[in-house]
Amino acid sequence: MRLPRVRFTTRRMLALVAVVAFLLAILHGRRIVEELRSPVAAKGWTEESLLLSDGRAIKLPDIKVLPLSSTALTEATRRGVELSHSGRVYGLVRVHHWCGNDPVREHIARVDLSYLVAFLGEGEVACQIDPVFRLRMADKPGGRFTKSGWEIGEYLQFRGWSRRADDQGASFAPQGEPLLMPSNHSSSQKNGTPEV
Repeated sequence: MRLPRVRFTTRRMLALVAVVAFLLAILHGRRIVEELRSPVAAKGWTEESLLLSDGRAIKLPDIKVLPLSSTALTEATRRGVELSHSGRVYGLVRVHHWCGNDPVREHIARVDLSYLVAFLGEGEVACQIDPVFRLRMADKPGGRFTKSGWEIGEYLQFRGWSRRADDQGASFAPQGEPLLMPSNHSSSQKNGTPEV
Protein backbone atom coordinates (compact mmCIF):
# COMPACT_ATOMS: atom_id res chain seq x y z
CA MET A 1 0.00 0.00 0.00
CA ARG A 2 1.32 3.31 -0.99
CA LEU A 3 0.81 6.44 1.18
CA PRO A 4 -0.47 9.55 -0.52
CA ARG A 5 2.22 12.04 -1.20
CA VAL A 6 1.90 15.32 0.70
CA ARG A 7 3.26 18.29 -1.09
CA PHE A 8 4.71 21.02 1.14
CA THR A 9 4.62 24.47 -0.33
CA THR A 10 5.89 27.64 1.23
CA ARG A 11 2.31 28.88 1.63
CA ARG A 12 1.20 25.73 3.47
CA MET A 13 4.27 25.79 5.68
CA LEU A 14 3.72 29.45 6.64
CA ALA A 15 0.05 28.76 7.36
CA LEU A 16 1.00 25.85 9.61
CA VAL A 17 3.57 27.95 11.48
CA ALA A 18 1.01 30.75 11.96
CA VAL A 19 -1.58 28.34 13.38
CA VAL A 20 0.94 26.80 15.79
CA ALA A 21 2.17 30.25 16.92
CA PHE A 22 -1.41 31.42 17.46
CA LEU A 23 -2.26 28.37 19.56
CA LEU A 24 0.90 28.73 21.64
CA ALA A 25 0.17 32.41 22.26
CA ILE A 26 -3.35 31.62 23.44
CA LEU A 27 -2.35 28.69 25.63
CA HIS A 28 0.90 30.06 27.00
CA GLY A 29 0.58 33.86 26.69
CA ARG A 30 2.22 35.99 29.33
CA ARG A 31 0.30 37.75 32.06
CA ILE A 32 1.41 41.09 33.52
CA VAL A 33 -0.82 41.82 36.49
CA GLU A 34 0.09 44.50 39.00
CA GLU A 35 -1.83 44.87 42.26
CA LEU A 36 -2.88 47.62 44.63
CA ARG A 37 -1.65 47.65 48.22
CA SER A 38 -4.61 47.75 50.64
CA PRO A 39 -7.19 48.79 48.04
CA VAL A 40 -10.28 50.75 49.06
CA ALA A 41 -13.43 50.54 46.93
CA ALA A 42 -14.36 53.72 45.07
CA LYS A 43 -18.02 54.65 44.50
CA GLY A 44 -17.31 57.36 41.93
CA TRP A 45 -16.17 60.96 41.93
CA THR A 46 -17.27 64.56 41.93
CA GLU A 47 -15.47 67.49 40.33
CA GLU A 48 -13.51 67.91 43.59
CA SER A 49 -12.62 64.40 44.76
CA LEU A 50 -12.89 60.63 44.54
CA LEU A 51 -15.67 59.16 46.68
CA LEU A 52 -14.69 56.04 48.59
CA SER A 53 -17.10 53.37 49.84
CA ASP A 54 -16.12 54.12 53.46
CA GLY A 55 -17.46 57.70 53.11
CA ARG A 56 -14.16 59.51 52.57
CA ALA A 57 -13.63 62.02 49.78
CA ILE A 58 -10.05 62.02 48.46
CA LYS A 59 -8.57 64.88 46.46
CA LEU A 60 -6.01 63.95 43.83
CA PRO A 61 -2.65 65.73 44.16
CA ASP A 62 -2.13 68.45 41.53
CA ILE A 63 -5.70 68.08 40.18
CA LYS A 64 -8.04 71.01 40.69
CA VAL A 65 -11.14 69.71 38.89
CA LEU A 66 -11.92 66.11 37.89
CA PRO A 67 -13.84 65.41 34.66
CA LEU A 68 -17.59 64.88 34.99
CA SER A 69 -17.29 61.65 33.01
CA SER A 70 -14.22 59.70 31.99
CA THR A 71 -13.75 56.23 30.51
CA ALA A 72 -10.18 56.19 31.81
CA LEU A 73 -11.05 57.21 35.38
CA THR A 74 -13.94 54.72 35.43
CA GLU A 75 -11.56 51.93 34.36
CA ALA A 76 -8.86 53.03 36.85
CA THR A 77 -11.19 53.14 39.88
CA ARG A 78 -13.35 50.10 39.14
CA ARG A 79 -11.07 47.72 41.10
CA GLY A 80 -10.62 50.17 43.97
CA VAL A 81 -7.84 52.65 44.71
CA GLU A 82 -4.63 52.62 46.73
CA LEU A 83 -3.86 55.53 49.05
CA SER A 84 -0.10 55.77 49.48
CA HIS A 85 1.66 57.23 52.53
CA SER A 86 3.04 60.01 50.31
CA GLY A 87 -0.47 61.19 49.39
CA ARG A 88 -0.51 59.73 45.87
CA VAL A 89 -3.59 57.77 44.72
CA TYR A 90 -3.25 54.72 42.46
CA GLY A 91 -5.67 52.62 40.41
CA LEU A 92 -5.52 49.74 37.93
CA VAL A 93 -6.13 49.85 34.17
CA ARG A 94 -6.31 47.11 31.57
CA VAL A 95 -3.76 47.57 28.78
CA HIS A 96 -4.77 46.30 25.34
CA HIS A 97 -1.97 44.49 23.50
CA TRP A 98 -3.74 44.47 20.15
CA CYS A 99 -1.00 42.97 17.97
CA GLY A 100 -1.41 39.26 17.30
CA ASN A 101 2.36 38.81 17.57
CA ASP A 102 2.41 40.19 21.14
CA PRO A 103 2.67 37.29 23.62
CA VAL A 104 0.91 39.24 26.42
CA ARG A 105 -2.64 38.00 26.85
CA GLU A 106 -3.48 39.93 30.03
CA HIS A 107 -1.97 43.20 31.25
CA ILE A 108 -3.27 45.15 34.24
CA ALA A 109 -1.12 48.15 35.18
CA ARG A 110 -0.98 50.19 38.41
CA VAL A 111 -1.16 53.92 37.57
CA ASP A 112 -1.02 57.20 39.48
CA LEU A 113 -4.47 58.75 39.03
CA SER A 114 -3.20 62.36 39.10
CA TYR A 115 -0.75 61.55 36.32
CA LEU A 116 -3.49 59.72 34.40
CA VAL A 117 -5.94 62.65 34.51
CA ALA A 118 -3.23 65.19 33.60
CA PHE A 119 -1.70 63.04 30.81
CA LEU A 120 -5.09 62.47 29.18
CA GLY A 121 -6.00 66.17 29.37
CA GLU A 122 -9.12 65.47 31.41
CA GLY A 123 -10.23 67.79 34.16
CA GLU A 124 -8.17 70.77 35.26
CA VAL A 125 -4.71 70.62 36.79
CA ALA A 126 -3.87 72.84 39.76
CA CYS A 127 -0.57 74.02 38.32
CA GLN A 128 0.87 74.94 34.96
CA ILE A 129 2.09 71.92 32.99
CA ASP A 130 5.72 72.03 31.92
CA PRO A 131 5.91 72.52 28.10
CA VAL A 132 8.10 69.39 27.85
CA PHE A 133 5.34 67.37 29.51
CA ARG A 134 2.63 69.01 27.38
CA LEU A 135 4.37 67.84 24.18
CA ARG A 136 4.29 64.25 25.40
CA MET A 137 0.65 64.18 26.54
CA ALA A 138 -2.08 62.07 24.91
CA ASP A 139 -2.97 63.03 21.34
CA LYS A 140 -6.64 63.59 22.15
CA PRO A 141 -8.44 64.32 25.43
CA GLY A 142 -9.50 61.09 27.09
CA GLY A 143 -6.86 59.03 25.33
CA ARG A 144 -7.30 55.80 23.45
CA PHE A 145 -9.39 53.69 25.79
CA THR A 146 -11.69 51.01 24.38
CA LYS A 147 -13.74 48.24 25.96
CA SER A 148 -10.60 46.08 25.58
CA GLY A 149 -8.46 48.49 27.61
CA TRP A 150 -5.89 51.24 27.09
CA GLU A 151 -4.04 51.06 23.75
CA ILE A 152 -0.51 49.76 24.43
CA GLY A 153 1.32 52.52 22.51
CA GLU A 154 -0.35 55.31 24.46
CA TYR A 155 0.13 53.42 27.73
CA LEU A 156 3.89 53.16 27.04
CA GLN A 157 3.95 56.90 26.26
CA PHE A 158 2.19 57.52 29.60
CA ARG A 159 4.67 55.30 31.45
CA GLY A 160 7.62 57.36 30.17
CA TRP A 161 5.75 60.58 31.02
CA SER A 162 5.12 59.30 34.57
CA ARG A 163 8.75 58.31 35.10
CA ARG A 164 9.85 61.80 34.09
CA ALA A 165 7.35 63.30 36.56
CA ASP A 166 8.66 60.99 39.30
CA ASP A 167 12.24 62.06 38.50
CA GLN A 168 11.06 65.66 38.91
CA GLY A 169 9.72 65.11 42.43
CA ALA A 170 6.27 63.66 41.58
CA SER A 171 5.23 66.70 39.59
CA PHE A 172 4.53 67.63 35.99
CA ALA A 173 4.77 71.35 36.84
CA PRO A 174 7.72 73.39 35.54
CA GLN A 175 10.72 72.88 37.78
CA GLY A 176 10.93 75.45 40.55
CA GLU A 177 7.14 75.69 40.99
CA PRO A 178 5.76 74.27 44.24
CA LEU A 179 4.08 70.89 44.21
CA LEU A 180 0.41 71.34 45.05
CA MET A 181 -0.91 68.47 47.15
CA PRO A 182 -4.03 68.41 49.29
CA SER A 183 -3.56 67.77 52.96
CA ASN A 184 -4.47 64.20 53.84
CA HIS A 185 -4.95 65.16 57.47
CA SER A 186 -7.54 67.89 57.00
CA SER A 187 -10.28 67.96 59.61
CA SER A 188 -12.55 70.17 57.48
CA GLN A 189 -15.76 68.73 56.11
CA LYS A 190 -17.52 69.48 52.86
CA ASN A 191 -21.16 68.53 52.40
CA GLY A 192 -20.92 66.34 55.50
CA THR A 193 -18.23 64.15 53.95
CA PRO A 194 -14.85 64.21 55.71
CA GLU A 195 -11.91 64.98 53.48
CA VAL A 196 -8.82 62.86 53.74
